[in-house]
Amino acid sequence: MSMDAQSVSEKLRSSGLLRTQGLIGGKWLDSYDNKTIKVNNPATGEIIADVACMGTKETNDAIASSYEAFTCMLLFFITLASFFSSFLILP
Repeated sequence: MSMDAQSVSEKLRSSGLLRTQGLIGGKWLDSYDNKTIKVNNPATGEIIADVACMGTKETNDAIASSYEAFTCMLLFFITLASFFSSFLILP
């Protein structure tokens, strides 16, 4: 492995940009069964990380969480539009 490839993978690991968990409901979580998947650098074959292997349960929780967030924001904007529409002067 070249020195450049090694320094890039080490920089990625130490930068804090590489996350090995899944984002569900605004929280970084491991998979519920703690299974992981090895991620390889295709150029060198080096294992960069073991990331959480998210399955059906995690996927359903992520979808439910995003749907809930979307609904809350939709209600917020409807309320906001209703509030500001009361200030409109119609001819």
